[in-house]
Amino acid sequence: MKKKIIFIIILVILFLLFIGIYNLSNHSEENEITNNIITENVLENEQENSGETTNSNTANSSITETGANTSSDQDIEKTEVAHVSPSGFMGSSLYRVILYSNGEVYVQTFDGNGYEKENIISEELIAQNVEAIREAEDEEHYGEVILEGGEKLNNNFGWITLE
Repeated sequence: MKKKIIFIIILVILFLLFIGIYNLSNHSEENEITNNIITENVLENEQENSGETTNSNTANSSITETGANTSSDQDIEKTEVAHVSPSGFMGSSLYRVILYSNGEVYVQTFDGNGYEKENIISEELIAQNVEAIREAEDEEHYGEVILEGGEKLNNNFGWITLE
């Protein structure tokens, strides 16, 4: 009798484990599909909001990941000088602020699957003529990104400060 009860308990545990594993795999597939749909919708909305179309035959404009023109000076090759990520708020790990050699600062938004180029869902120009970028070191502004010099063009990011 004791052996039968133990056997039944083991079967119930195995059955519950099987159901749990099945549900986990099902939810991860649903999350991946949802993330892909959200990423596609964000890209479509940004392209619609940019109001401009990209043309692969146009050699006179530099194009961001979202398809908007970013610079009228085509001869300057821009290289990354520095990048800083904000911290201290939910979702901060999805952002990166990049300073390029031409003084332009962009905020890149990632999809959460890593920091590779294919995971960038948007890139917005937020400032020009910036000399340097850094993280705020004081407690009052912890996690903020400080732009030194330049002209701020986009105020949509409250965690970016111009000095």
